[in-house]
Amino acid sequence: MKKIKMLLMFFLGFITLVQFSGCKTKAKAKPLSEVLKAVFYAQQVKHDGTVVYVKGGATNTVDNYKKLRIDLSSGTTVSFTDFDGNTFAGFYSLSGNTLTLSGLNPIPTGSGGTIIFNVVSFTESPAQIVLSRSGTSVKTGNTSNEYTLTTTP
Repeated sequence: MKKIKMLLMFFLGFITLVQFSGCKTKAKAKPLSEVLKAVFYAQQVKHDGTVVYVKGGATNTVDNYKKLRIDLSSGTTVSFTDFDGNTFAGFYSLSGNTLTLSGLNPIPTGSGGTIIFNVVSFTESPAQIVLSRSGTSVKTGNTSNEYTLTTTP
């Protein structure tokens, strides 16, 4: 009887050991605030739901989006180069899924120095964010714009 109990305890201990050795700790996903600490470039841009730019595309109707660059890598400061090649410096903040670029200098046309984006989605690896501009853009003919951005220039 003692031998059976010993074998049973050994067997249960072995099963427990095998079970725990197979457990893997999941890497914790980075929050949006951490994913944003990078330099982003346009991969795809839509005006009113119509694709006008795809990186490397041969039929882009607005090819200048290859100039678009948003640098959020330095604390709370931002360097924003719009599709027309103009660069603006200022600050950024994140509140929930709202990314606000403020104090932009010089002041971008029709913005009052502030541009607000809604974060539609984001992935950590590879870093990609999809931003929807809150309101319309005067520079693009008052269209509602959506930007898919990655860290790949």
